[in-house]
Amino acid sequence: MNPQKDDGGKWNGNRWAGTYEEWEKYCAEQDANLPTRLTDEEAEADRDMVWASQDPEIQELYEGKIIAIHKRRVIAVGDDWKTVLEEALRITGLPRRLFAVVSIPDTASFFGCH
Repeated sequence: MNPQKDDGGKWNGNRWAGTYEEWEKYCAEQDANLPTRLTDEEAEADRDMVWASQDPEIQELYEGKIIAIHKRRVIAVGDDWKTVLEEALRITGLPRRLFAVVSIPDTASFFGCH
């Protein structure tokens, strides 16, 4: 939802200024404009995200890193989202929606063992 566009003046800065019922109606109208299913390429990116989040080898190799994946290949690795995203866009030339970017948890930090 984009508060910058004209929506009947219900946005006050970045906060909704209308009633709850108006908010529900606004959300329903916004949802009606969304696609009803993923394209095959978007579904592939979703599967890549799940794979990277669950694959033990990926978890071990890229622990504590942010990775971009396309067709089950790691295409960029780094410590911050922006750098990884920019590198993946540069390398692949693909639209953002066609590859996955995943944060691989650092198990020591995840379990509170600093």
